[in-house]
Amino acid sequence: MSLALAFAALLFVQDPAPAAQGPTDCPRMANETTSEVQHEVFCFVGWLYGPGTLETVTPLGIDAPRVFTSAALADMAAARRRGGDDGHPAFEADPVCDCQDPAGLRFLSSSVPEYSATEAVAVVHFDFGQGVELTPEDTRRRHTLHLKKEAGGWRIDDITKADGWSFRASLAQD
Repeated sequence: MSLALAFAALLFVQDPAPAAQGPTDCPRMANETTSEVQHEVFCFVGWLYGPGTLETVTPLGIDAPRVFTSAALADMAAARRRGGDDGHPAFEADPVCDCQDPAGLRFLSSSVPEYSATEAVAVVHFDFGQGVELTPEDTRRRHTLHLKKEAGGWRIDDITKADGWSFRASLAQD
């Protein structure tokens, strides 16, 4: 095997890029005044919506246990069983970005208005703009992530939107 071919083979068997590993190293800024819980939640949200993560991580697939709580995973499994070969409508789009293709997703901001040691609510704003210009406000997306601390990290228990949509409620529908 040539050296070039061996190097190419090595590239394909490497572990996923660091962005796919999760928020394992998220240092505090010197002037950061958030609580430890808020900092951890900001790290999780920043990782999940950060550049390239949703293009390499599959929240509804193999990476679901790193993204969702065990209760949400159980609801997802039940919905998949009920959906049969045609699939369940809740899986028509990735609920994290409300999209089928996250290319171009830009994380704009997040806040953590509610939190305890084991639960938090994070409000995330993002768009699918091009370049450095912001998209019109009516095309930006706002998701509320209902998070729980589980397996040593933060996981999404539900995602809701201002119009009343809930990912967990959509999983319960037939």
